[in-house]
Amino acid sequence: MEAHKEFDDRSTEAQFWNFASQLYTENTSRYEAQAQELIKKRTIKLELQGIPVRYRLNLTGCWFEIPDNANKEFYKKTWNRFGFGKSAKLKALPAFFAHTEAGLLFKSR
Repeated sequence: MEAHKEFDDRSTEAQFWNFASQLYTENTSRYEAQAQELIKKRTIKLELQGIPVRYRLNLTGCWFEIPDNANKEFYKKTWNRFGFGKSAKLKALPAFFAHTEAGLLFKSR
């Protein structure tokens, strides 16, 4: 995520990870449902506080994409490797959703 590049001190970084953890705790069932849907469809589009996002699953990981402000086309934002298996993806995706959502929303809190 780009958010970590903007941390000016360890306190801000700790606040970010606490926020990501809070999102994970509060939204676990939503993230688990999103993981199931993503594995089934391979691509899902969501809106997070007015920001359109897209997750695309490939053989070994997942892309998180947001639109370019200039032309509104999605572009690759970040990719994480989760391995080949469905169970590995189901286990890792909820935390990935929390982390990417935190990256988008942290500054607007």
